[in-house]
Amino acid sequence: MKQRGNQSSAHGFLLLDCLLSVPVLAVMMMALGLLLCTGVHSAFRFWADAELHQEVQMAFRRVVQDAELAYEIQPYATKTGVVFYQHQLPKASGKPKPVQTVYWVHKVNGIRKLVWRDVSQPLTGNYSLAAVEIEAFTCEPVGRGLYELRLAGRSRVTGHRYALSTRVLLPEAKEGKEPAG
Repeated sequence: MKQRGNQSSAHGFLLLDCLLSVPVLAVMMMALGLLLCTGVHSAFRFWADAELHQEVQMAFRRVVQDAELAYEIQPYATKTGVVFYQHQLPKASGKPKPVQTVYWVHKVNGIRKLVWRDVSQPLTGNYSLAAVEIEAFTCEPVGRGLYELRLAGRSRVTGHRYALSTRVLLPEAKEGKEPAG
């Protein structure tokens, strides 16, 4: 008789175990899902910010390289931008030809992009992860042959901003010559 009593009481423990363990398991699964979603969201925000930094740095590096090779810098007449006048090395013997390299900010599908030479060649805003938008692009004279370049971008995904600036001294100003006009 004792064995029958023990067996009947064991059936109740199984039901009690299920009633306690299923809610605990559900709470643990919800916490794990929340942790996973938060991790994925944070990773996408991190990648968007990394893309913002990369796009602004690459575009700024290109602008600075062209500015360092320029003999004259002028504002772009019709758009918010700048024109770098450079010498193109001749292929055969002869005089170098002047070349104009133009950068400006152009709005494409609601996103302000930094453009090089023409609208079909934007330097920023081409990747959808960060949706980088240029907030400011300036080239201001601060002295004789000395210009301050500034490029500021914003990620439309995270809302974070990233800006770079530097000063460039034109080669003819370094040599003490008057700029060619």
